[in-house]
Amino acid sequence: MNTLILNLNSDEMNEMIETILKTYIDSFDSFPCENEQVNAEIEAFKQELTEFAHSVDDVAVFMKDYEAKGYGKRYLDLFGKIAQAQTSNLTVEEIEERQQITPVEFAAQYNSAYEAVKASGYRVKAEQAYKNIFNLAERSEDMLDFNIACERGNLLFKLSADDAVEQSEFVMEASDPLDKIGYSQHERRVKNWQQAVSDADITFSSDIEQETVTRNANRETQRMTLITAVTALVTEYVVSKNELLAATKNRNVRKSLNELMNKREEIKYLINDMLPSFGLNLETLFGDKYYRRLLLLPANLDATGRIKSCHHPQNIEAVKEIITEEILTDKAITELVFRPADTPFYFPITQRNKEVIRKYEKEAEEMNSGLRYYMSMLSQT
Repeated sequence: MNTLILNLNSDEMNEMIETILKTYIDSFDSFPCENEQVNAEIEAFKQELTEFAHSVDDVAVFMKDYEAKGYGKRYLDLFGKIAQAQTSNLTVEEIEERQQITPVEFAAQYNSAYEAVKASGYRVKAEQAYKNIFNLAERSEDMLDFNIACERGNLLFKLSADDAVEQSEFVMEASDPLDKIGYSQHERRVKNWQQAVSDADITFSSDIEQETVTRNANRETQRMTLITAVTALVTEYVVSKNELLAATKNRNVRKSLNELMNKREEIKYLINDMLPSFGLNLETLFGDKYYRRLLLLPANLDATGRIKSCHHPQNIEAVKEIITEEILTDKAITELVFRPADTPFYFPITQRNKEVIRKYEKEAEEMNSGLRYYMSMLSQT
């Protein structure tokens, strides 16, 4: 995971959401499907996803709810259904016709799909799945031999399974491996497809997966909210201390001092009572790479969250120092006010914010250009 330091305003977040939405919607154009039922599901998904995208104005919320509400699972499942529709919709007449044609003639129906996959240059597993069919057709004397070997190797199912695995791997390659919501979901989906031997297996595992994904997303979203609150309260605490040190009138001194004391108690309650309720403590907060990074309020700079903007990385140590040396101690408030910080706390950049965002978005685009997921998205535009 690569990190760049900056902030996103609401207009730019909305623009990024629209870009991500267009990527998801347009991706279906590269995989035409003749199955009416699957096409109806695709159109319904597009409509629902569009309505959802227009209901939020924060890209972090969009990406979080995209997984938590099942859109990510449905997105990949639809590609699995597209692939299955190409191999599973055989009529009685087509089955009978198999017995009257040669294996090579039968396999020829996959030539167009194979050429489209091969032309991409990066769908290696999907390409090999088609080659396995063609190679078997060349070796088989008749359709009986072909069908027996095909069933034994489960080759027709693997046309969809291997492609689904590869599509998930593309997303994983372009995603943040530390992410505890979306990335782990793709890992489970790859495992399910690799272990499955039929469409029924996928249907069964998908039902179980959805429950697991929802439960995990809810838990991690709650933890994310708590950790974000820690950073927000610590920031307000530091602001109150700075205002207190700069105050010249008694009224301002009393106001800042009162705010400082209140923030200290709020942070103490959050650390001592709230975090343990959600399975967190200071050790996991600062020791887990994913959780500690949330203290920097990361925001995605690309569609898959591989590259992020954040506050200064040194703030992790600054927050830890404030919590351990000030919040959770019995030191008098006067001692806290004048305690010199070993680690400075950095506030986010606000000047020339839009210019900085554009610069780093461009860098993120260049860093992602060689990844297969973004190559596939680029080929669809």
